[in-house]
Amino acid sequence: MDLDLEEPCLIMYTSGTTGHPKGAVLSHRALFYQYVNALIGQDLRQDEVHLAAAPLFLIAGLNMMTVPTFTLGGRIIIHRGFRAEAVLEQIEKSQVTSSFFVPAMLDMLSQHERFADADLSSFRAIMVGGSPLLEQTIKTWQAREVAIMQGFGMTEAAPGVCMLEPRDGLVKAGSAGRPHFFTESRIVDVVGDEVGPDEAGEIIITGPNMMSGYWNKPEETARAVEDGWYHSGDIALRDADGYLWVKDRIKDMYISGGENVYPAEVENALVSVPGVRDAAVIGVPDDRWGETGKAFVVLSDASLTPDAIAAALKPLLANYKQPKYIEILDELPRTGTGKIQKQALRELN
Repeated sequence: MDLDLEEPCLIMYTSGTTGHPKGAVLSHRALFYQYVNALIGQDLRQDEVHLAAAPLFLIAGLNMMTVPTFTLGGRIIIHRGFRAEAVLEQIEKSQVTSSFFVPAMLDMLSQHERFADADLSSFRAIMVGGSPLLEQTIKTWQAREVAIMQGFGMTEAAPGVCMLEPRDGLVKAGSAGRPHFFTESRIVDVVGDEVGPDEAGEIIITGPNMMSGYWNKPEETARAVEDGWYHSGDIALRDADGYLWVKDRIKDMYISGGENVYPAEVENALVSVPGVRDAAVIGVPDDRWGETGKAFVVLSDASLTPDAIAAALKPLLANYKQPKYIEILDELPRTGTGKIQKQALRELN
């Protein structure tokens, strides 16, 4: 029978980190172009052995590598839940060639006692997405000679927007890469004008892989999509070579003394402090500066104090970026897809 490519094929719900989850309606056409984008940009082969360890209700876990591997006739191994030890064992046993992880999964793997001796030689590359990747994580996996492809996308884009290909993994480490073949993006200021190279702004996206709209939420759709361009709510800049560098969510950025502070930069500095395993930063009200930073940290060295962490940060960050408050937690609140729930942290404040 004839298939209308504009008909809905999949409704995938957003993670809800910035509000209530919304159902993104993805048509047959959108998914077709997503898979073509993925196959063009990744080194997937017919003899692929793909480990699907991320939840398949996560759009990237399903659509970036798993279904494209299926279209090639490769082998897919599905884990019902993520356990670092089981993943490391599976990689060795089955000579896994590819997998998709969110940053929290990469960190759990690298912090496992078996990581240093695990045989990772079969990995051609790992795709990582879901949230910005900390520099420390990149360096840890580079030391094991594992290529990391960093993807930037969202449920509304099915999810691919940009990708850092394996050939660029070292020279542009930390970048989200360049746009997928069939997807276009721009960096714009608050009035919608495109900014120049190395200037920060909001990334907006268009392309045949974009959603048709939010399921039964026309008002939400109208707020998110303007003249065919989806407003991501993410702050990024593009360098002179055309590579995208994601800074943070617009809603997560705060202004201290008139200066923009991107929590991801402060978090990178925090996890570089020996004894700090994980970190998240939010902006909180401040009588003098308008807003200031509050850091929540998880320790690997229980003897570390907030004062010692603050002292270690001094040479790493400008004064206005230094978090005024540092609170130690046993763990950071996360969604089922591994993203830090900053709204939950704000409610703790």
